[in-house]
Order: sequence, then structure tokens, then C-alpha cells
Amino acid sequence: MLKIKFESGTLILEGAGENASVPHSFVWDTRTNQEATLLPSGQQFEIATPNRETRSWQIDSWHAPSASECAACHVDGAGYVLGLNTAQLNGDFDGKNQILEMASNGLIDLPVGFDAATAERFCSPLDATASLEDRVRVYLDVNCAMCHRPEGTGNAKIDLRYHTELAKTGMIDEKPAQGDLGITDALTIAPGDPGKSSLLHRVETLGAGRMPNIGSNLVDQVAIKLLKEWISNLK
Repeated sequence: MLKIKFESGTLILEGAGENASVPHSFVWDTRTNQEATLLPSGQQFEIATPNRETRSWQIDSWHAPSASECAACHVDGAGYVLGLNTAQLNGDFDGKNQILEMASNGLIDLPVGFDAATAERFCSPLDATASLEDRVRVYLDVNCAMCHRPEGTGNAKIDLRYHTELAKTGMIDEKPAQGDLGITDALTIAPGDPGKSSLLHRVETLGAGRMPNIGSNLVDQVAIKLLKEWISNLK
């Protein structure tokens, strides 16, 4: 399979405070893969790739976010940098622990006494050996909690961080703060009833009200299945 670089994002931290994070989006010249163009205002692309099975061109949409769109999630309340944290990185890739491998290559400095075996580690939402609730809570933390947390930018006052007690997240048996999306008797999460759960509907739609509202043009069907199973089993 031909692989090419298309977009790269950088986040430069300058000082501290509300405006310390300076994001940038770059789109690569796919002909050479040597030069990239800064797109401060972002841009929508339609990418054509050959489909050998159908002998036709497959058209995919790609949105390179603007600086302001990046800044909507890379916020002070979430620590600006998303994903580069112990819980998400502390796992094996190609048989090697990612954190220890990054440290051995000089990319990060580890605190004295760091032990990957005892450090916090998120399970994968795809790991069927982990509990259903752990898998869902990790998914919500990684994909939603940068905005949906105290002092976050999300309008719905829910707290989707992994360590927040489920009863204190503000989503169970609670009316949605940003409209019912046309769902009769909607709740943010309706235990036992995925059809009345507005959070699920926001994740599975590509229309108005979609979450996350930037950064994705496809519905994550694996996540939908996971969320439906979890909601169905809630009492």
C-alpha cells in the first residue's frame, strides 16, 4: 500500500496561561513529500485514491484544521498537549514499551524511579479482556474529556474524565443541556436504552450536533458498538 504524508500538526508552548499554546497545521506536497505549506485558516480537501477492487477512484474528505479549531481542544484546562501522557502511552508497541522506548531514544526525560509496570496505564477500548466500563470510560476520556471537564470548553456540563465517578459525570439519567436532537424523552445517557441516549446519537451522526464536532469525517462503528453495549447493560 502506498503511504504518503498529508498533514502534520505542531503545538508550540510559549510561556504559561490561557494563550500559551500556539497550534499550526501543515499540509504536505503529496508529489514530493518534501515540502509542507502552513495553513493558518485550515482547508477542506477531497482526496482521490485508486480502488483496485472496483477499478474506480475513491473520494475521501480530509479537513486540515485551522489554528482556532486546534485551539478549541488544546486548552489550558486539558493541559494543552493531548495524548502525550502516561496513561495513554504506557503500553507495548511491536513488543516494546512506548514510554521506555521514547526515553531510550532521547525524546523524553523520565522522573527518577519511574516504573512502567506500576505507572498508570489505560486499557485499549478494543481489549475484550478489560471490563466494558473501563473500555468506555477510556474512550470517553481520550476523545471527549479534553473539552468535557471542569473548566473545559464544552457547553454541556458533563465531566468525562476517566477518574470521575460515574455518578458524578453528569451524564447518567440527566437531560441533555444542548438539546434533545429530536429524541423523545432524551437523556444524555439513558441506562438500558441506547435509543434515548443523546451522547450516543452525537457520536454516531455526521450531521448537526455531531461530537466531536471537528477532527473526524467518519463514524467510528467500533465505538458505536461499544457504547451501545455499555448503555444497554447499565441499570
